Amino acid sequence: MSDAGSDGKAKSPSYIVRVLAELFPDAVPDGKIPRPEDNAAAQQLTGMPESMRYLAGELRRLADGSMDRDAAEEKQSFLTVYGLTAQDPDGRCTLWKLRDAAFRRDHPESLQPATAEALYHHRVRGSVSRLEDTAQCYLQQFLKYGLSLRERDIFKFDTADTGTVLHNGMETFAGRLRTEGSNWRTFTPEQAAVWSADAIRACADVYGSRVLHSTARREYEIGRLTRILLRTVLAAKEQILGGSFDPAGYELSFGMGPNSVEGFRLAVPASEAAEAGTLTLRGRIDRFDLCRKEDRIYVKIVDYKSGDKDLDPDEIAAGRQLQLLVYMEELLRELHRETGKETVPAAMFYVRLQDPLAKEQADSSDTEKEGRKKMRPTGMLSGEEGVLDLLAGEGADVSEILPIDIHKTKHTLTDVSRRRLFTESGYADLRDAALQCMQEMAQRILAGDVSAEPFRDDKKSACTYCPYADACGFDPRTPGFRFRKE
Repeated sequence: MSDAGSDGKAKSPSYIVRVLAELFPDAVPDGKIPRPEDNAAAQQLTGMPESMRYLAGELRRLADGSMDRDAAEEKQSFLTVYGLTAQDPDGRCTLWKLRDAAFRRDHPESLQPATAEALYHHRVRGSVSRLEDTAQCYLQQFLKYGLSLRERDIFKFDTADTGTVLHNGMETFAGRLRTEGSNWRTFTPEQAAVWSADAIRACADVYGSRVLHSTARREYEIGRLTRILLRTVLAAKEQILGGSFDPAGYELSFGMGPNSVEGFRLAVPASEAAEAGTLTLRGRIDRFDLCRKEDRIYVKIVDYKSGDKDLDPDEIAAGRQLQLLVYMEELLRELHRETGKETVPAAMFYVRLQDPLAKEQADSSDTEKEGRKKMRPTGMLSGEEGVLDLLAGEGADVSEILPIDIHKTKHTLTDVSRRRLFTESGYADLRDAALQCMQEMAQRILAGDVSAEPFRDDKKSACTYCPYADACGFDPRTPGFRFRKE
């Protein structure tokens, strides 16, 4: 029925009500259209779903003490009316589950000292990722590394597998350079194309029970990974040619067996809840470049990532981005031990293994320049005098090689770029803050801390990609649970 009259103009709601009242006088008592939501709550319950939602809401109000009368008396009478005072013998009744959920409170507890000692033996061992996970949530650390809970393995090829194959491809490509008597400064684009294809094909033939050969779609993935690897190695060559650093090692392991470098070790002081212990970390450095100048060795760490990642000094100090700093510290120590020379941190970089199918057809010099900027690494680097020249080289366009930009008019670094630079003392302060944070986290682990207090910032929380949601029971709507912000 249209609301418009013969003149085409809309009629007012009051006019419609009058018409309805004349046509259906019993349906519009007192000239008012009945609205179900205006009725008492009990009269709105037309079935089980509405009833359960109403009961859940009232139980929560009761649990929160928001009812008018005496809380104890009200709770008893309310539960008595709904028959919820007794225990559910089978543990399956929805009403009892609602009751238990409404009155649930989180009471954080730690492991008993004897349990924590039997579990950890005064040692925290693992990869750097273990501490980064701990900085996100202590309960996640316990479930993943204490109880060793794992997701079920599924025969598939996802983003993590992409990163692994490309990592292996980069290592295979570097090995091919050595066997062919070439290096990162001398290979040609034609050689790069052939060697990249061979590297990915070799990795695909042995990876994940040959999952990349399982379907035609997976076979297409091999071609895409080849293009990504080729683009990455060509960009790496340009960046290396623009500076004075040369790759000196690949996939350098520490703390991973008799053939690797000694692991990263840190003493953990005793706390009120636990005795003194040790922190031992292992890892693998994807690539490190060196520049030797007189009695100094300048060190650049390179880590390959299949996704976007950057370094933030605040995140490093808070323990959520420890990987590259720990790698740098371990390599500085090992090189000094081997050579006796002073070792200097020059750069900590992430290199993204990017998909070349983004728009970049290099139709103009501007497009080529923009493409090179997209392929530059992210991370932090030394701002000490002379180090930038070693990283970028004289005459090189710094913004195409390093993750820093310069104001076009003022010819000074942007605020973001300045935040990426560290001085010698600034690096030392950052390292000391990170080491102290690592000790404190190890103390809490050894003390049996299993609190569900995940970190959250403006973009995401530790729960965003956590696979343990069904095991931890964290719910910010439940009193006692809360996110941690720093």
